[in-house]
Amino acid sequence: MAAPDLFIGVVTHKASRFPAARGSTGAGARLAQAWADLGLSVELVIEDRDLWTESGLHLDSASGSTYREELLEEWHWRGFLGSRRPWWIARQGLRILRTYLGASSQQGPSASIRLLNIEFAHRSLWEQGLASGAEMIVVLEDDAELTDASDVAQAVAALADSPWAFINLSLSFTPDQLGVADLLLPSGVNWGGLNDRVVLRSTRPITNTVCALVYRRDFLSSLLSSWAALPVEPVLPIDWKMNKVLRSMVESGQLEESSALWVEPGPFIQRSLHPAPQP
Repeated sequence: MAAPDLFIGVVTHKASRFPAARGSTGAGARLAQAWADLGLSVELVIEDRDLWTESGLHLDSASGSTYREELLEEWHWRGFLGSRRPWWIARQGLRILRTYLGASSQQGPSASIRLLNIEFAHRSLWEQGLASGAEMIVVLEDDAELTDASDVAQAVAALADSPWAFINLSLSFTPDQLGVADLLLPSGVNWGGLNDRVVLRSTRPITNTVCALVYRRDFLSSLLSSWAALPVEPVLPIDWKMNKVLRSMVESGQLEESSALWVEPGPFIQRSLHPAPQP
């Protein structure tokens, strides 16, 4: 069986606030249809299993998910980006200090399990995307709202010939909110879709959450290997764990610093951060 031109995976769960993501009106299904309308082959997979829970594995009660670990990872990440401003250093230092002075930094087991189920769903789709043989793999979270599927399908097809490891497609946080505006430069790459969007290139590999990303096959294979080498604990939200893995890949020479593209405005609206678009 021939490999599809595109693999699309959707991360969700049976009790999701966004149940449409699993059906024909969801962003994944609509993008798949628009891609097929271009005469290109596509494979769509909906991942709604609780894979950590089903694994039967258990967390070490002495560690688990900690707020402190998240704060420390943000400290390392900001240093990697070169975006530690004096006001941020003072605020972050105080937040970290408070966790050492008795403020609770330990999340409950249910929160850790939820984070691990999300992470394992992404990893499952990465593995299935690689197994499909597709050269490009799109992974969406179920709160990704897509207003124009044809726009994205045409653009992703056009971007296939440009150099990149992964592309941010979500409208989640603004560059200023993330402290990355200074890292985003003109890429010389055209969007190629139906709508007016700008494709920027980052001087560091950054994500605008993992809500909507398209991965190049070779990069995703390396990402998955680097990810699997990390211990499960301490548990981190997947966005922060992604930052940690990207940082380690750059530091080890596995990833070029300017290998990430950023689409502005992102065509996938992250519904957990923004209201639904009006018809």
